[in-house]
Amino acid sequence: MTFQKTALAFAAVGLLAAPLRVLASPMDGGWHHDGMEFMHGVNLTDAQKQQIHQIAETARSQTRAAEENLRAIHQQLSAAMLSGETLQQLLPIQHQEDTLREQIDAQRLAVAVQMRNVLTPDQLAQASAEHAKLASLREQEHALMGEGQ
Repeated sequence: MTFQKTALAFAAVGLLAAPLRVLASPMDGGWHHDGMEFMHGVNLTDAQKQQIHQIAETARSQTRAAEENLRAIHQQLSAAMLSGETLQQLLPIQHQEDTLREQIDAQRLAVAVQMRNVLTPDQLAQASAEHAKLASLREQEHALMGEGQ
């Protein structure tokens, strides 16, 4: 296989296999991938759990259509890539996908802020301390593994 064919094959596989980060939502257990890291290690009251659950349910229903549109655009981009479309033909589709991702990311950030506002100042301090501990552990892990050199 020539270099060009190999590169094209990797590009096509990457495009087809690229996970849609939008599909791992905070409501489905994706807390650590969607800006919800601040919730890690926070002990919530039952009332707070209920509030956060309600925020998550509302967000899920609001983003469902956008996520379905994102999947459709991604499939359209994959099909266009495999049908031999030119870069100029692919770019508008990619732009649609990027714009929709930005909208979904903005919605997620708004949800994270709503959830954060449920926490008390003490809980935010607790979350901050947990975040600092985790960051320190990651730094130690990278140092032990020799990463960043």
